[in-house]
Amino acid sequence: MKRVISKTHHTLSSFVFRQSAESRAAGRPAAVGSSLDYLRWYASAPLISSKERHEPTFQEQNRSVMPHFDPSISDTEWRERTEQLLQSARAQEEADAVTPRTIINMEQTIRYWTTQRTPEAVNNCFKLFDLMIQQLHDRPELLKTRDLSYFYTGNYPRATHLLNAVLDAWRIQFELQDKKRMEESTHTLLNPYRVVDRVEHYAKRGVTMNCRVYSIIMQASLCDKHFHKDTPIVCEQLLNYMLQNPHTMPDTVAFTTAIRAWGKSSRPEAAERAEQMFLELVNLYDSNLLQDPPNTVTYNTVLDAMCRSTQRDVMQRAHNLFCDMRSSPYPQVAPNTISYRIMITGWASIQVMDKACSLLHEMVQLYQTGSTDVQLDATFFSKLISILAKSKERQNHIRARELYQVLQRLHQETRDARFSPDELFTTRAMIIVYSKLQQPDLAEALLQRLEKQALRQRDASKRKNISPKRGHYRDVIFAWSKSNDAKSAERAERVLLRMIHVLDAEHELVDKFTVDTVLALWFQQSRKGQADAAQRGESLLRRIQKSNDEKSLSVCQLGRSSYMQVMKGWASSTQSAAPEHIMKLLSELEQLASSDLDMMPTRAHYTIAAAAWMKRKRPGAAAQIRRLLDDAHRAYGQGCEDALPDKALYNTLVHSHAQQGDVEEAVKTLNEMVIQGDLGNVHALPAIGELNLALLACLRSEGNKADVIGCLESIRLLMHQLGLSPNERTKNLLLDVERSLADKKRFVTQGK
Repeated sequence: MKRVISKTHHTLSSFVFRQSAESRAAGRPAAVGSSLDYLRWYASAPLISSKERHEPTFQEQNRSVMPHFDPSISDTEWRERTEQLLQSARAQEEADAVTPRTIINMEQTIRYWTTQRTPEAVNNCFKLFDLMIQQLHDRPELLKTRDLSYFYTGNYPRATHLLNAVLDAWRIQFELQDKKRMEESTHTLLNPYRVVDRVEHYAKRGVTMNCRVYSIIMQASLCDKHFHKDTPIVCEQLLNYMLQNPHTMPDTVAFTTAIRAWGKSSRPEAAERAEQMFLELVNLYDSNLLQDPPNTVTYNTVLDAMCRSTQRDVMQRAHNLFCDMRSSPYPQVAPNTISYRIMITGWASIQVMDKACSLLHEMVQLYQTGSTDVQLDATFFSKLISILAKSKERQNHIRARELYQVLQRLHQETRDARFSPDELFTTRAMIIVYSKLQQPDLAEALLQRLEKQALRQRDASKRKNISPKRGHYRDVIFAWSKSNDAKSAERAERVLLRMIHVLDAEHELVDKFTVDTVLALWFQQSRKGQADAAQRGESLLRRIQKSNDEKSLSVCQLGRSSYMQVMKGWASSTQSAAPEHIMKLLSELEQLASSDLDMMPTRAHYTIAAAAWMKRKRPGAAAQIRRLLDDAHRAYGQGCEDALPDKALYNTLVHSHAQQGDVEEAVKTLNEMVIQGDLGNVHALPAIGELNLALLACLRSEGNKADVIGCLESIRLLMHQLGLSPNERTKNLLLDVERSLADKKRFVTQGK
């Protein structure tokens, strides 16, 4: 195909050049398109209507002599007759014994093969037609007989009608036959460019060409399976040639086909060329050079070509053309369902959603007033709602909700199945819309509707097609996570569990982020004081672990972030046993890390555990935190860089010492933090907050005065060494410590 296409420009250019030369010889201008010289010449020629050019049957004067084939003859007999005609015609040609009967038999056989929709039939048509035209060209005296008197003459010659039938049969097969079948088939069809050569050959042999001949070739070239980037140029060249001959003068159908070629093209000039060809058609009709005006199909074709452009100015011109259809002077032009669909899709494709929605509301008004030109159904709403749902702008989500409400109202008022809001894509889009508008209850209701439809379907493949997608479950869960509902965690967990149950089992069915979102909701509920929130979060974690163990593949591979959410939930709870729950989870993580380094606990995990111990103020809390600090250092040494302790982790240890009034251990911890900073761990350097905690330890210390004063001086030296400026709390604590020391001195003196 490509080898033939590479010769396209040369073949067609030569063809058009030769025809232009013939035009000059006949006294016609050789210009193409809308040349004024040619139009002045053509203005004096008689008008030829599209009925004469496209009518697939004979006019009355020719019907009486049109040969029909006998439908009672079997396919085998027609094959034998075809072989006999091809062989005997050549033998008769050599003996000069070709008769009108031979030609009529060929014509009847061709008409039979045009009704048989196979590549072999099409090839037989071309073989017989080639041989018949050649014999008539070699023996022109046959045309003078009564049986063949209208073969080349009359308003609609038999040869032209027969060629139209042959080309139409070829077009149908060419559109049906894909490239692979063409390569494998023993009956390869001619491509459009080879057919152009055949047509040129027939024209030289006396066959009168009409508009339909070239329109059929252009229509075949638009087939999606064989469409080429040069196809619109080829169609335009054919159209220009047709403009040079009164018998082939293009009509609305031919212009529409050429415009459609540009519409299907991805060439950058496609929209502009389609618009120019449409304006040329309008100018020809307004100048009384064409009998048929543009119709609604022509308008829709050029609108489709222009709306494929991503340029705002081109879309605006298309919109202006669409508005012109409402007040068009042409009787067969009015916006119809296709017109509105093209314009709505065009505006939506460049994200001008206000105009797209406005046109849809206009369609609703036309439908409600009883317009017969516009047929409205749920697909218009579905397409637009789906596009609006993907937008990041809240206003577009509100528009989608308004359209859905209009669709629901139409369905309630009419009870017409065409307006059913339960359509699959509409429901899926509205789940997204309601989720983004923080209306999780409405989104979940639609989700449950899809689940019920899927569970009722017994066919597994069909059930998979109508089941909610993972993204829909995630959207609803995230909507609940942003909700202020007191039961948001419970509702989100319920959606998560249904997600596992309804969707088909596949590797990592539920992503980690979705699970973490639900676990984080239980953590938030724990912070708000819900007594069982931490336990509910851990129960969900255990349930997922159990599902993973029961199935051969993981429902979800829980990450260390999942454990962190559960640990945070326990840390925020008021239960006294929370530290033990956290330590158990931390121990599990460390065991998992032995086979998967990605599960290695980070400093955040150790900090959460340490904070839980510190918060309970138990006597052995500082020792537990020290062990956690050592474990974090050990994890860092094993390759987990995120485990290196920072100021937050050390802070829990200093705070725990301060709670116990152990000022010496608090100062030792501060010195350790400074050493860590000198070793390169700058995130471990103490800030004024940690020094304030050490001052608090001094204030609460029950040790002797000398030890407290020594620690106080160490704190002051650290503050100076680190370049830290005391804040208001630091000053107040220093005053309290000095006052406490003075009280102790006075107490000792009085005691003595």
